[in-house]
Amino acid sequence: MSHDFQLRVIDAVKPAISMSIAIGLAFYLDFKQPYWAAFAVLMMSFSTTGQAFRRVLVGIPGTFVGGIAALTIFSIFPQQPIFLFPVLILYCGISMYFLQACKVNGYFFFAISFVCLVVITTSLPHSDDIFAYALARLEETCLGMTVYSTVTLLLWRRSAWPILQEKVTVMTSLHSDLFREQMRREETTDRKKVFAVQRKALRALDKIEELVGFAVTDSFTVWEHRNYWRAFIRHSRELVRAQLRWGWVVPELRKEFMRRSLPELPTKVKQLETRLHAMKYGAHADHLRRNPKPVQLERDEAEFAKLPYFLQAQIIVVQCAFDEMGHLVHSILHYHCFFHDNSLEPPTSYLSNVSWELPLDFEYFITALQSMVVFSVAVLIWFFWYPPGLYNGQFLMLGGAFSLISVFVKTHDPLRDAKSYALATLIITVVYVCTLQFLTTYYELGTLIFCVTFLVYFILNKPDQTLFKLALLLAWLSFPKFANVQVYDFKTVINSAMTMTLAGIVASMGLYIVAYPVAELHFIRKRRRFFRSAVTILELMPYEVKRKLSLVDRFRLKVCMQNFTRLPQSMLSIAERLDRTIIRVPRGQVGEVIFSFELLGEALFSLYRTQKNGQEVTIAPELLQLLDEWRRVKIKFFTQLERNITSTDYRIDTLQQHLRSRLERIETTIERVNKNAENRGQPISQKENELLYLLLERNRGVSNAMMEYLSASQKIDWEEWAQPRF
Repeated sequence: MSHDFQLRVIDAVKPAISMSIAIGLAFYLDFKQPYWAAFAVLMMSFSTTGQAFRRVLVGIPGTFVGGIAALTIFSIFPQQPIFLFPVLILYCGISMYFLQACKVNGYFFFAISFVCLVVITTSLPHSDDIFAYALARLEETCLGMTVYSTVTLLLWRRSAWPILQEKVTVMTSLHSDLFREQMRREETTDRKKVFAVQRKALRALDKIEELVGFAVTDSFTVWEHRNYWRAFIRHSRELVRAQLRWGWVVPELRKEFMRRSLPELPTKVKQLETRLHAMKYGAHADHLRRNPKPVQLERDEAEFAKLPYFLQAQIIVVQCAFDEMGHLVHSILHYHCFFHDNSLEPPTSYLSNVSWELPLDFEYFITALQSMVVFSVAVLIWFFWYPPGLYNGQFLMLGGAFSLISVFVKTHDPLRDAKSYALATLIITVVYVCTLQFLTTYYELGTLIFCVTFLVYFILNKPDQTLFKLALLLAWLSFPKFANVQVYDFKTVINSAMTMTLAGIVASMGLYIVAYPVAELHFIRKRRRFFRSAVTILELMPYEVKRKLSLVDRFRLKVCMQNFTRLPQSMLSIAERLDRTIIRVPRGQVGEVIFSFELLGEALFSLYRTQKNGQEVTIAPELLQLLDEWRRVKIKFFTQLERNITSTDYRIDTLQQHLRSRLERIETTIERVNKNAENRGQPISQKENELLYLLLERNRGVSNAMMEYLSASQKIDWEEWAQPRF
């Protein structure tokens, strides 16, 4: 058998054994709802020990907090559903927001909302027992998680540490490949490979961040150096962005004035490439001992002084971009060596420490709001139309659970979700009708639970089958309501099946109506949000420089800065779901549009950072007026792109001439300001001159990124994308 097949079998056997043992112990201990212990196993099924331990560490406290929340909410509004359910819906919505914001410990927020929902809805027919249900949920969650962790630890222990090492090796290789592809731009304008390698690097970093969160629970070495691991990830992310900025200036490196002013450039590039290769092929420790300092680029001041001001600006930008990469590569190399040899001196972070901040993301808010709306629809149907009965709270529980699962397991296809719920219900109903009435002993029941669970996990092992697998096991555990005194009741099984089908269809159709998951329209919305963020940051930039921003404006500015990174990543995930018959262009063309958004976002961020760093520098009024005029032109340009889905009104050649003339005016003004200052006997300092050069080059970078976007986007029929469709 191949290694992958062995892992597939093990990953199916572990939950099957654990579920059988957990339900058996729940029967033996005579718990109130024995199948709840199996639910805990269902949410614990992971390949590595670290993943299982992490889920235990956040799942048990989450169950405890969720039970307390259920008791608190139900105690305040015991006989007032008009207040009880809005509070419960709001509580679940807030939990779903933080579920998305916390990448590693997000299950804690799923647990506190799901447990609160289950305890309250289970207690509706007999509200006096709510404390007993909350306690039973905590007991059985602890039982299920403990059983699965024990099985994982004793039978098939698999640490996350080797997987983390493998991913770090892949990451260092991607850094080297990205630098090589960026240097190829000196000879070619092809950016497709750059974009592909950059995407792989960002995905690898997301996986590394997740694995570090798991590895700290099963590896003392990772736990001891967890802060260094987080710093390593931050430096790696910043290096990907720094290489993107380096790619802007690579085409300029072949020019003669660059070679004269930066005579060491070819040698330094080779040294940096050697360091990246050393990380890629595992020779980083020897290389670090031979080269204990970062690679830095020096310029020839005599040749530099002979150049005109706009060329000096380009030299400074190249030098800053290279030095930033040199420091980041050196820090990553040092971290990499330290992880393999802890006797080395701990590395020093090149980037400043980042304090915890409230995660701000509009997409998280919208997704949580959609979940709240779907839950509200289920509540309204249950309250006004669902027939009363002993188990009518089951519909409410399933409707709320499916609204939470839509956030926990994102498929972006509600219609397919509805089919999954209906098909899962049908399959499990047939299995129960054919087997449950013939079972007479615990051993037979345990064998049946093991076989069905194993088959579900073994067959449905792909990521896009997660929701169907979850629906099958949810139906499998909840339909018969296993108990020590089990009476086969066909009517109860059918009632549960119809309830789950109805709740699944209601939740899925509600999500479809609310979210309207047409990928092309979502792509256009994110495009508009990107340009709205660009307008906002340009409008707030002068106030930030003067330090006159209000608290609300600082909040808006922070959100916009995050959008420059998050929106292109979100567009990339949407691009995978685009309908080829509608977009009518190769996916690579859509990738070029997304890449232009990354360039534009990085250019605007660099312009903002340059202006913010130059707060103490006094700029001549005539130059300040010219820069402000150019800022207003960019605001008008981005506003038009936000409001109009097409960009056909712009002729690329005409706009390029217009942008070039404005940059020439800025350059001429800088030169005139310098000459006037020299004539007055008060020459502008080197620091002030460097700021002026950087401002010129940053504005040139924004202009080039604008042209990149127009060139890529005019090949797409945006009006066809914007057509509403079912």
